[in-house]
Amino acid sequence: MRGSRWMMLAAVLSAGAIVAACGGSSKKASTTPGASAAAGGSTGAAATAAATTPGSGGAVDPELRALGVKFTKSTFNATYKVTGANAAQFSDGLLKLEKDGDKKFRMDVNTTQDGVDTTIIFIESDAVQAFCLKDAGALGAVLGLEAGKGVCFPSKSGDPNNPVGSLRDSLKDFENANVVLLEKSTKKVAGQDGQCYKTKDNTTAEISTTCFNGDGVILYLKTEGDAGSEIVAQSVSGSVNADDFKLPYEEKSLPGNLGG
Repeated sequence: MRGSRWMMLAAVLSAGAIVAACGGSSKKASTTPGASAAAGGSTGAAATAAATTPGSGGAVDPELRALGVKFTKSTFNATYKVTGANAAQFSDGLLKLEKDGDKKFRMDVNTTQDGVDTTIIFIESDAVQAFCLKDAGALGAVLGLEAGKGVCFPSKSGDPNNPVGSLRDSLKDFENANVVLLEKSTKKVAGQDGQCYKTKDNTTAEISTTCFNGDGVILYLKTEGDAGSEIVAQSVSGSVNADDFKLPYEEKSLPGNLGG
C-alpha cells in the first residue's frame, strides 16, 4: 500500500550508515540509490527501478481511505518483527512504533550489526525532532561522553543527515493511499483480530497485504515480489507514555565529518 513507508526499511539502511559513521559498526550500510529504492519498495514506499506498469487507477476504496485517516489519528505503541529480502539490516531485530495521535511519534530500531546490538531511536513532535543512539560507541570520545552513554542529535526533515525525514508525513501517507483493492480477508495477529486488505499500488504496481485492528493500528504488512518483506506485530497497546516523546539522552551536534 502506498504510504506503508512508515516502516522505513530504507531509513534503517541509512541508520546503519549513521551507526557505522559513529563507530558502532565496522561496516557502512549501503546507501546507494539502488539500495534505497529496494528498501523503499519492500515497504511500498516508492517506485523502484523494477516497477511495472501502473494499475488502472480509479477512486480509492472509501473503507481504505477511512482506515488511513483512523490510523493517522490513532494512539498506540506496538512492536514488530521484520523479515524478508530487504530486512538484512534488522538481523533478527525488532521495530517499535509509538504514536500519540498525529502530533507525537517515536520509532525504535533494535538490531544487530556485525554482532553488536544496536538501538536507534527517532522522535518527532512539535517540540522535538531528533535521532538518538543508545550507545554513542566510538563517537562518545569525540563528543566528550562516558563510555556506554547514549546521545541524541537534532534533525530536520530536510537535513541530509536525517535518515527518516519526517515520521509525521510518512505516517500520514496512509490518508492518501492511491491503490486498487484486490481482496479482503481476516487474520489474527498478536492476539488481535485484523481486517486485511490486499491492494495494488497505482503508482508502483506493487501488491501488498495490510491488516488493521479495530482501532486502525497496523498489525501486519506483507509486500510481494523478489524484494518482498513481512512485518508482523508482536505486541500492541493503546497506551503511551508522554516521557517517551522526550529526548532520552543528552543532545549533541553531530560532527559534520561523521554525518554521512
